[in-house]
Amino acid sequence: MRNLTIGLLLFIFSLLGAAYLTVSLYLKTEKLPVGGLPAVLSDSSPSADFSWDQAPSATLRASVIKFLGRVDWQSRTATMGALQPLPEILQQGETVYVGDKSHLVFEFSQIATISASQRTQIELVETWPGNLVFNQPSGQVQYQAGGRTALSVKSRHLLTQIEGGTMQIIYGPGNNQVTVLAVSAPVTYGYNNSSYTTVTGVLPKGYRLIFSDLTRRIYVQRIQKMGTFVT
Repeated sequence: MRNLTIGLLLFIFSLLGAAYLTVSLYLKTEKLPVGGLPAVLSDSSPSADFSWDQAPSATLRASVIKFLGRVDWQSRTATMGALQPLPEILQQGETVYVGDKSHLVFEFSQIATISASQRTQIELVETWPGNLVFNQPSGQVQYQAGGRTALSVKSRHLLTQIEGGTMQIIYGPGNNQVTVLAVSAPVTYGYNNSSYTTVTGVLPKGYRLIFSDLTRRIYVQRIQKMGTFVT
């Protein structure tokens, strides 16, 4: 079941990329009125409460627990480079950037806690109850998922998922190598290899996975000594 979920998420991320490009082109050619969709679409009741600025009401919000140094924030509707000071509440569709000698901790109350170290970018892709999805293009992050919450992270072409445990995702120099540590629970992973074949597996607790985004290959080894994650 987990392998099926990973394969499905890989497919969804491909669709999200195409959808993002389509919406970006649309926004460049169509001027939307403040507060939502064009009037021609706003008359129907299902779309009346739709807002580009706010995530769906059923999605979870995260609270910023602490941060040090410089942490920038990008809203759901911002264009590239439109960074603002970090708010107290984060929602689906937003992005945070942790600067040099900085760190950030935010949590979904009693569900998940995310701790990010310096030079890290995290995108809150989906925050539906029981299913949290993030995109981490860089940096070092520790993800703690409580209970039966499925927490998934896309790191370049690697997708990982953990339930009720802790994992760490750390990028190497150049952001072409990703290391995943299964700290307190198994981690399900999936990726498309150089032949575009989907590869899935489960990383046991206490093991690390090293993924090369250039060769699309992995190396797995036992963790001899688990260090403390420092933000």
